[in-house]
Amino acid sequence: QEAGRAGRDGEFARCILVYRPAELGRAAFLAGSAHLTRDDVVRGREGLLKTPNGTLHELEEATGLSKAALAGLLGMLKKDGIVAERRGRVRLLVPDFDVERVALEDEEERKAYERSRWEMMRAYAETESCRRRFILTYFGEAYEPPRCDHCDNDVLHLEATESEAATAAGGPFAMQTHVTHAAFGEGVVQRVDGDTITVLFETVGYKTLSAALVEEQGLLKQVPPDG
Repeated sequence: QEAGRAGRDGEFARCILVYRPAELGRAAFLAGSAHLTRDDVVRGREGLLKTPNGTLHELEEATGLSKAALAGLLGMLKKDGIVAERRGRVRLLVPDFDVERVALEDEEERKAYERSRWEMMRAYAETESCRRRFILTYFGEAYEPPRCDHCDNDVLHLEATESEAATAAGGPFAMQTHVTHAAFGEGVVQRVDGDTITVLFETVGYKTLSAALVEEQGLLKQVPPDG
């Protein structure tokens, strides 16, 4: 965020990246640790019936769910218009909602997508190639030069390989190419960095694949933009 804001005017700027792998791992764990079951939804409904306009703390006690599990459940119920949250209180709008119709699959897809975003954050922090190029290609903007010569990695002469520049310029899976994968479904190529291809899939989020394996095993198939 700081790098993006500082670079808007096109002038030189100094940004500091503070990164501790342990903290990122812990945050990712907490974000994806709650695995909701149908029994959790039942317990959540019972707790909401007992406390139809309660605080989060009151609902934790009434449902017996962890903070992470309760947050995930309430997020799904808000999306379906079953509950509403205002001023720290959660109001039950549909007391007789069917617990069997709460789509737990949607929550699993959301968690998979969020995990992929954590993985991309880690990749940005740990990359040894051009950070400017990483940010621009992350948002789907082409940046052909292998180096910007201004980020810390480039100043330290950690040069990108020639294959990265050549691949980014085109090829069967250039940036913004619409593709499909047998397991992950449809997606759009976001980054091409020589030996890796990063695709943003509609259901599972970001996945970084080996370019060699993609070519060798035909893991990706190009599809028209309209599907």
